[in-house]
Parts: sequence; C-alpha cells; structure tokens
Amino acid sequence: EATAAMKDNYIFNGQIPVLIDGNNGYLAQTTYIGGSSIIGNILPEIVSHTLSQTISAGAFDLYAEISNIETSGHVWASVMPPNYHLPETSQNLDTPIIHLPTIDLHSTGNGRYTATYSGFTINGMYRVTIYCEDSSDSVLSKEILLNVVNGKTIIPGDLDSNGHVNIIDAILALQRLSGMNVSVDESARIFCGDATDTCEVIHLLQIASGQ
Repeated sequence: EATAAMKDNYIFNGQIPVLIDGNNGYLAQTTYIGGSSIIGNILPEIVSHTLSQTISAGAFDLYAEISNIETSGHVWASVMPPNYHLPETSQNLDTPIIHLPTIDLHSTGNGRYTATYSGFTINGMYRVTIYCEDSSDSVLSKEILLNVVNGKTIIPGDLDSNGHVNIIDAILALQRLSGMNVSVDESARIFCGDATDTCEVIHLLQIASGQ
C-alpha cells in the first residue's frame, strides 16, 4: 500500500518501503509511523525567462520555461510602466491596491510559455514580473527590468504637454476625476491604481507645491 501511495510522486518513484518488526508482522500492521499530514506535490519552478535588457519601443516577446507544472497551470506577467506611481499606504494602514496591465503567457510545449506585449511605448524602465501558479494555488514569480529606448519621452504628470508639471496639471487631473470632459496627454498620466483614483491628483498637488 505504501508503494502504491508513493508511486505517483516523482521524488519517491521506485522506492520500496519495508518495515520488519521481528514479531510475525503484528507490530508492522498495527503501528503507524509519522503523522497524518500529506506530503504536498512538487512545486513548479521558473528555470529560465526573459532577461533584463534594453529594448526598442514597440512589441516585445516575453517567455518563461517552467518545470513541474501541470497542464492546468497558469503563467502570466504584470507590467509596471515608467509612469506608474506606487500608491501610498493610507492613514488607517490599509494595504494599497495596485492595478497593473497583465498578459497571459501561453504554452508552446515542453514547459515553455510565451506572449508578445505591445505596450512598451514610452522611454524608461519597465518592471515586468512573470508569475507561475499551479493547481494547488502555489505562486512563484520572477522580476525583470526592460529599459525602453527609441520611444516617446514624457514627463510623468505633464498632462498639458507644456514641458513641466505644475498646478495646471493637478487641476486637469481633478477635472478628469470629477467626470469633466478634458483633453490630457494619456501617456503622461501618473498611474497608481484605478483610472479614477485620487492618487494621481494628490501626487500632482505634491509636485506643484514642491513636496
């Protein structure tokens, strides 16, 4: 029974457990060794992935090679652009909610997962985190840095594209937050949560006031 129970676990495959008690097998049949906990499955591992590097603006291929992942596993990546501002922890110490663009990586066989992300448009450092989740909800991750060149150069927060950030940009962000139809440079927005998050307005006010 022990051999049958362990044959589906790779690290135990081929082992033959034997318990000899010298008492006609009585103690062996009535004695249990160890606790009742079940040994978990082998965790997946990201053995290879896209390397940190400098790339030209535009579409770029991402990949990850995963070992010990079931066919039901999920592999994806989140992308933090250069104009993303991490939201601050609130006064009541609530954990800030971070919303980032994501893309699923699809299997091409032999544990390799790939995807093409076309959002590398502005110059600067993108933080890409590749995630791997198995059917037991175990999640692993690897972070890579992609420095984008030959793209659009922006000043984060320069919503009116006048070359600097001031109170006018904060007013534009506030008008947008209130639902007014105002024209802004979307690529210069400071993202730190949902599209309607007040974080952008607060950050622009801090910049305008010199904080």
